[in-house]
Amino acid sequence: IMKKIPKSLNNIPIVDAIIEVRFTAEVDANAAFGLIYSKIQNLFPGTIQSLPVSQMPMALVENDVNLKFRPHFRIDGENCALQIGPHMISIVSTIPYIGWEKMYSTFSDIIDESISLLGKINRLGLRYVNFFDGDVSDKVNIEFNIADNDCKDYLIQAELEKSGLSCRLQYTANATYNRPNGENATGTVLDIDTSKVFTDSCTKEDVLEVLEKAHIEEK
Repeated sequence: IMKKIPKSLNNIPIVDAIIEVRFTAEVDANAAFGLIYSKIQNLFPGTIQSLPVSQMPMALVENDVNLKFRPHFRIDGENCALQIGPHMISIVSTIPYIGWEKMYSTFSDIIDESISLLGKINRLGLRYVNFFDGDVSDKVNIEFNIADNDCKDYLIQAELEKSGLSCRLQYTANATYNRPNGENATGTVLDIDTSKVFTDSCTKEDVLEVLEKAHIEEK
């Protein structure tokens, strides 16, 4: 029997929510943004912001795995920000979190309009960063100690494989979060990044099916 998962929480801990697709474009990397954005500008008609990596030489970006999948441009929308790079598209929820239905619907519209330009899709990722005030370690199913001594300050990272998906979890009980009002808070961060690497070609329907599955597993 599947556990009953709540649709939403009264106190939403989500401070970052991102859906990202990575691809090997069939167009020149320098031209990717213009071609992709021309397809979806009606969904995000806001001001285009150039991000720092866009000023770097493309040859350097293409050969550095830490830069290759970074966004080059950002457009803020009503509920989400759209980010585009030569090999990636992502949407980032505004905070407070807009909810899964809006996130999914927005991403679906973007993929519907742009998939013909994306070439081979390599990876789909769904990431949620949650922040809780204070140390909540006594409220979660986790225990960590060294030589019979409890640890008071630690970062745990784990990689899980489940249902054909990879899930990377990071947990720290002593993190600092800068709230939107500028206030700094100290507490616990639970960062969950669920992804699927595609080895074969896939359709829009394949991508959205994996996205739904990733959302269930992430919860």
